[in-house]
Amino acid sequence: MLILRLFAIWILERVIEVALGAYLLLRIFGTNASYQYSGNTGDLYVNMIYLSLFYIASGFIFSTLYFGLFKRFYSIVTQCFVMGCAFLAHLGLFLLLGRINPNKLLVLAFFGASIVVLSSIVGSSVLKLWALRRNGRGSV
Repeated sequence: MLILRLFAIWILERVIEVALGAYLLLRIFGTNASYQYSGNTGDLYVNMIYLSLFYIASGFIFSTLYFGLFKRFYSIVTQCFVMGCAFLAHLGLFLLLGRINPNKLLVLAFFGASIVVLSSIVGSSVLKLWALRRNGRGSV
């Protein structure tokens, strides 16, 4: 049962990251030049595809699987720190493949790590709430 809860938390965290990350990419880099997917919804959709490619190409998806399912820390601060550092390491490796404006890189790194930390806070909080409810001490 615990692995199913951890998997549900992992999915929740990735959904938060992809949704907020797609919006972040839209704000940093502007609209996409895609005629097939026009408008803000189309831009967000294309940015979600870009983020999915980043997750796979950089290997960040494997780090999130490891630190989200198999080696999850029960301290919220430790979990957020580990996930933020993993994101920055994978972003750095991923950006070695291409060129990006240094100012945009700093904004992307700061807000991207903030989104990963925020999703870890939400996921860890929900996990702790489930643990409290299971032990009969939860108020919800």
